[in-house]
Amino acid sequence: MISMAEAFHKADQSLDREWVANHFLWVLEMERTINQAVREAQEENRRLGIPNYYEINGRIVSDQLDSSKIPE
Repeated sequence: MISMAEAFHKADQSLDREWVANHFLWVLEMERTINQAVREAQEENRRLGIPNYYEINGRIVSDQLDSSKIPE
């Protein structure tokens, strides 16, 4: 038979694991939602002729062909 303290400790561990798992799933869902919104905004910018800018290896790059218009 386990003590009351051991029972509470096991319950706390179980609740902590459940909270972490739920939080992790929530974070994944938020990441998917944000990534989808970014992709939609990028597509709309391309459709409207607005360049998308990115930072890659410390350099600012654009998805437009004319790189001379990239701001410094």
